[in-house]
This record gives sequence, C-alpha cells and structure tokens, in this order.
Amino acid sequence: MVSSSSDEIQAGKVSDYDRKSELKSFDDSKLGVKGLLDAGLTKIPRMFINEQHKTDMTWGSRESSPESVPIVDFKGMDKDAALRTQIIKKVGRLARSGVSSRLSTMGFRTVF
Repeated sequence: MVSSSSDEIQAGKVSDYDRKSELKSFDDSKLGVKGLLDAGLTKIPRMFINEQHKTDMTWGSRESSPESVPIVDFKGMDKDAALRTQIIKKVGRLARSGVSSRLSTMGFRTVF
C-alpha cells in the first residue's frame, strides 16, 4: 500500500511516482493515518508530501533565509498612537506581500 518512495525522495531521484494510485490504495485500505502509525510507520509517506511546497520553502535562497525575515517590534505601541499606526501599516504590508515575518515585544517572539 505505502511505497518505499520516501527513499527515492531522500536520494533525490525523480521516479515514476503515481500519487493518484497510492492515494487510492490508501483510501481503499481504510487504515487512516492512525492505522499507519499503529503499523509502525516511521517516515511520512510521499503521498502526504507537497513537493511544490517543499521546493518553495528551501532555505537556500536569500528571500527565505532566516537572516532576511523582517522583524516587527510591538514595543511601545500601547503608549504611542503614531507608533501604533506605523506598526499596523507594516504588519498589513507584510501580510499582503506573503512574506514571513517575526513579531516581537518585550521578549515574546512568534513567527507567522
């Protein structure tokens, strides 16, 4: 049911992978993800990996490297209306651009 295609992915080979038939086989088995885990699966089957997303999210390019993630600091926005407006505009621009950014305020950090 689940092929050994994860080895092919790790080796970087392009194969004759048929995702549609693997998904059908998985659906027909009625195992579900819990069934795969109960069966001792230790690697994510290739049918669950979005190859396009994997390609887009490589850290090798300048745009997606951790060093180029814009940081938005919320510190002081509760006390200064002009600063609050600037921060809101910056977050809005980042959200519209689709760029990941790091938000921080007084030691609290999160990435979205």
